[in-house]
Amino acid sequence: MMLPLLVFTDLDGTFLSEGGEDYQEALPGFKLLRRKRIPVVFLTGRTFPETEKFVRSLSPKSPFSVENGGALYFPQDLDLAGTDGLPLRGRYRKMVLSQGVEGCSEFLSEFSKEAGVEIFSFRDFSSQGLSEATGLPLAKAALAQEREFDLPFFPPSLPEPLLKEFLARVQREGLTLHRGARFWSLSRGCSKGLALETVRRLYIRKYDSMVPFTIALGDGDDDFSFLQIADYKVLIRREGYDSEGLASHLFGCRVSESLGAKGWSEEVHRFFELFKGW
Repeated sequence: MMLPLLVFTDLDGTFLSEGGEDYQEALPGFKLLRRKRIPVVFLTGRTFPETEKFVRSLSPKSPFSVENGGALYFPQDLDLAGTDGLPLRGRYRKMVLSQGVEGCSEFLSEFSKEAGVEIFSFRDFSSQGLSEATGLPLAKAALAQEREFDLPFFPPSLPEPLLKEFLARVQREGLTLHRGARFWSLSRGCSKGLALETVRRLYIRKYDSMVPFTIALGDGDDDFSFLQIADYKVLIRREGYDSEGLASHLFGCRVSESLGAKGWSEEVHRFFELFKGW
């Protein structure tokens, strides 16, 4: 008997084309998973309002995680033991996995003053200013600022000694640093790896103690925590990024041939070519 499957995937640069909202090239692989009734769990750095509408149209019966693992959301009609009694947000049950974002902005401000450098977080802009700085439409920039757990900021241009001091200070303060393709972010305990492990544990109960086989797809450093604990891991190639370098630190990790959404779909099909029993 084959084990049940769970698919976990990043959004930006992985399921979505880099820097955009287009997932058309991912649809062939996604439709294959849907035909096989395999849950697809999105793990993203985006906020709840940025993510919910998108997920609802594609994967309405699956949980999803926002703000780099800050919280998980479970559809109310998803029969999953362990989620009853969670607080509601819209049509979802909300499971908080980290502390709030409080203190992250103050940390960046203090380090900026002491080091004599400028570090700008999403909270330092008006919605209009963030739209201009990121290229996001105004409405989406406003949604991107609704942070509860994870605070994105523009990566500072620091000389090596100052960068080492910054990283050391982050660690001393008990903060978690995520390095994304365009932005870095700070949180207090956000982890996509914890989100994957939590969902897997809940599905073990759903599948009568059968441990599901996990497939993970991501595109960069901020996906390392969930890629490293998945059973089958794929790094989606990203232009200008050393994908092979990161993959060398992930045992058994594949690197897609194509970029972004196209690579995502190809790798989903490749899995089922390799493991024809599923």
